[in-house]
Amino acid sequence: MTKVAHFVSNQKRRIFKIRYILLYLLISIVCLVIPAQLREKAKRRTLFSQSFQRVIISLPVISPNCRVETRYFYIQLPSCDQFSSQSALQVIGRVTDQTDDRLFAKKRLMVESITPLAIQPDSLNGWWWLWWHQVQRLKQQLFGLVLANTSPYQAALVLAVVFGQTDWLSPSIKPNFETTGTLHILAASGQNIALLTSLALATIPAQLPRWLLGVILLLLIPVYVLIVGLQPSIVRAAVMAIHLMLARYIWVRQSKPLYSLVISGLLLVIVFPEWLWAIGFQLSMMASFGIIILYPIIQRLNSRVLGLLFANRTSRYAIILKNIGQYWLSLFGAGIAAQLATFSILLKNFGMILALSFIPSAIVGSIVPLLLNLSVFGLFALSALKLVDHPTFVDYVIGLLAFWLPADLFLHLLSYCSSYNWGRVTW
Repeated sequence: MTKVAHFVSNQKRRIFKIRYILLYLLISIVCLVIPAQLREKAKRRTLFSQSFQRVIISLPVISPNCRVETRYFYIQLPSCDQFSSQSALQVIGRVTDQTDDRLFAKKRLMVESITPLAIQPDSLNGWWWLWWHQVQRLKQQLFGLVLANTSPYQAALVLAVVFGQTDWLSPSIKPNFETTGTLHILAASGQNIALLTSLALATIPAQLPRWLLGVILLLLIPVYVLIVGLQPSIVRAAVMAIHLMLARYIWVRQSKPLYSLVISGLLLVIVFPEWLWAIGFQLSMMASFGIIILYPIIQRLNSRVLGLLFANRTSRYAIILKNIGQYWLSLFGAGIAAQLATFSILLKNFGMILALSFIPSAIVGSIVPLLLNLSVFGLFALSALKLVDHPTFVDYVIGLLAFWLPADLFLHLLSYCSSYNWGRVTW
């Protein structure tokens, strides 16, 4: 009887996996065959309704090229000097077909007229705008700490990886990300949220009640999202994280990541319907779907391989080698899962894929946790040191260890990987 029950259970699991694979194939086909005219019609309707913009300037020091972002567009101001920090502007312009060079492209709004508005920050729709301006002020301070305590080349990478701000990156670096298929590293996503919550859990006292710990995390995640900006990947990751936090710390129950992904996708499509046709949103959702569904299957294969290689080896060095191999195979597995889930979207929109991009993604991506952790530590340390008198060289040492060294290692690995061909396939 036990064997029969075990057989039935295995059959149910296989049917369950087949259903997910069929669902992935269906989604891929839909992404390929959605008529272009329907997408363009929906975009034009959305852009037309948003062609009149009231923009609140984020702090000009953040963007080196007088760039202001809104929900749908980016605006290139003629000059940053004529506008004060946190001033309110009424911008009227026309929508163009020109998009920025970021992964999550936004349309450019050609400015026809800019009128400063006599509005104080505390009168901008109440508490929301007060909170938003406080977050923008915090953003300026954090960016200033990075830029002031390391070289511009490494500071640009820290701002791109930690905060998703690519405006500071040198034009000579961006092609390296394209040739290695590692552009996704520049998009703040679930990895950033996961590391942020892990650091918060490590620093918050364990004696706090479970519900209070959940409330702190639920407040911390939206602040980080506002600092980074409303990019599809980070918003999707934040909604998923908030759902998981509510389930674990408030409702005290387990929630499956797949359910959180589906709920976050539905909520974002309801709030931002134009994201349904955004390449960034499609890539973020499908990559997460692939990691949730395909990654465990790949990991089981990796575990079997490691089990065969280290079957009769129990020495300390064998255990260390096994752990190192498990770490690298997990990175390769995550890259393969995400690549299998997104290849149809990449072929449809870019006409090419890098078949072996999971290799440089694993090599370069292995430095990302180190860079994120040290950068957050450096920002906390430099912020705390501003409250007390201290020698200037202390800031230099912290900037060297927290920003310069991991960023320089990242750039060297990226440059090394960009010198190879990673299986470019065109369609």
